[in-house]
Amino acid sequence: MTAFWENWRHRAASAQGVVFDYGGVIARAPGAGWRLYDSAEACGLPRARLAEGFARWRRAYDVGEMTCAEMFARVFAEAGVAVSGAQIAALVDEEQRGWQNLVPETLDFMRQLKADGKRLGVLTNMHEEFYRNRYAENAAAFRELLDAEVVSGIERIGKPDRMIFDVAASRMGLPPERLLFLDDNAANVEGARAAGWQSELFRLED
Repeated sequence: MTAFWENWRHRAASAQGVVFDYGGVIARAPGAGWRLYDSAEACGLPRARLAEGFARWRRAYDVGEMTCAEMFARVFAEAGVAVSGAQIAALVDEEQRGWQNLVPETLDFMRQLKADGKRLGVLTNMHEEFYRNRYAENAAAFRELLDAEVVSGIERIGKPDRMIFDVAASRMGLPPERLLFLDDNAANVEGARAAGWQSELFRLED
């Protein structure tokens, strides 16, 4: 293991269980060059308006209040840009493929933690449609290592709400103070800490 991962292994030493976010930890988050932005612009939606729409509606999508297609339709309608159903379907596919860049080094790290005797879990803000259609199969090697899985779109609650951390701790079978949560979002890290967890802001190596 590299020094980066050895450092995280050391930081996990005091925990009996380690719980991982998905986007930004198990899978790389799409960057500035995400093709989705170009595809949306080709449909007449400026990049800034897409980013604004995601910021406004992403949480509702993550907790299952709307589908990805409905989220795109809402964003285009608010921008006053006409879009066809076929165009939305293509954007949905592009959006979901953007979150499938799995990180093999994270998988190796999880295997090492498992060998160290840790219980492992995933706690993620993820719509049920992505969970069923993309994550469930594509992340099978990661899921084989898990003792618990908590998905916002299935639970209808999302990070950083206290309730979802309580659900995750219960499924992990450990008290919160014995759990370490790794997430790339500072608000979620603070939410975990408020729920009594150990939690660290995680950034993947470039």
